[in-house]
Amino acid sequence: MAEPKIAVVAFDGISPFHLSVPCVVFGEDRSAAGVPRFDFRVCAAEPGRLATTAGFSITADHTLDALADADVVIVPSWRDLTPDSPFLRALKSVALPKTVKHHVFFAYQQDGNEYDSDGVISVASQLAANAAAAHGYRSDHSDIIESLEVFRGFAAVLAGFR
Repeated sequence: MAEPKIAVVAFDGISPFHLSVPCVVFGEDRSAAGVPRFDFRVCAAEPGRLATTAGFSITADHTLDALADADVVIVPSWRDLTPDSPFLRALKSVALPKTVKHHVFFAYQQDGNEYDSDGVISVASQLAANAAAAHGYRSDHSDIIESLEVFRGFAAVLAGFR
């Protein structure tokens, strides 16, 4: 069986912490422990060296074109929070295979009758028209990464890949 292709998107101004999580989970070979291997790739949203928020730079071996044949695409964070930003437009313009099911996981805080943002990022910037499903969680920007409800949602979606 072919190794699942996992792609993570990096960009100029990325937090090394946000990038490190998918790199550790999918990029390290743990096959000796019985964990499946992955064909893992870091894809740059723009060419050249990418500055991080921690004061050092990285380079990626792949461009966003490498997302086209990925089984899973991870966008650990993004820098431009406006719904129609150049970064989000570039990301959404990549033609993914029809077999890829696009799921969006996002946090929101309720402000009156409006589901406006997670306290940092607007809900509108997180949604995509081509998503197979949108999974919204009433949470804030940082608490969502520790939510058991969110982990269960991820697990349910990933179980569908088996």
